[in-house]
Amino acid sequence: MEIEITYPVIEKKRLFYIWLRRIVIIIYSVALPVCILVNALTGGLPWSIIVGGGSWLFWISVVERPLVEFTFLSKFSAICVNACIYLGILDLVIRNGFSLIVIPLVFTALLIVQAFIFFIGFKHQKGNVMPLFWMFVLSFGIFIFAASSSYLAFDWTTILLGSVAVSIFIMAASLFFKPLRQEFAKKIHIN
Repeated sequence: MEIEITYPVIEKKRLFYIWLRRIVIIIYSVALPVCILVNALTGGLPWSIIVGGGSWLFWISVVERPLVEFTFLSKFSAICVNACIYLGILDLVIRNGFSLIVIPLVFTALLIVQAFIFFIGFKHQKGNVMPLFWMFVLSFGIFIFAASSSYLAFDWTTILLGSVAVSIFIMAASLFFKPLRQEFAKKIHIN
């Protein structure tokens, strides 16, 4: 009896990303400790944090390929959110305060783009409900945090972010309540 092996052939594109991951991991495992060591020895501005944040943003943007829900919307959302986190890290290191204005505006624009893509092609995009949902939770959380704390400025940017998040949530719930409930049941595995 002869057994025929029927494994699929690995695509060349997939092999490229495997090699890219290996090369970047080797470069990062050498370069980042060297940057931290040189920064610790020379002192001054902690520029190694800036280098590490840029490397992390490159990893998220180019190298990382999620196995589950790898769609344009989820990748675009991950890149924008991680860019905002990097802006926050830059603001903590450099201390110029620009991220308190920029981050809510980027999140507002991201919410509008996600909602536009989601609502225009709802039948095809209802599987992309989780990036929109997590962006709503994050945006509304920033709005509540800014309203209740003194660290974030409760200015027009956070008010705009909160109002856009709530209006998109109300619009989605009123237009597509039943399909969204079914989609959440599939995603969260609730009967």
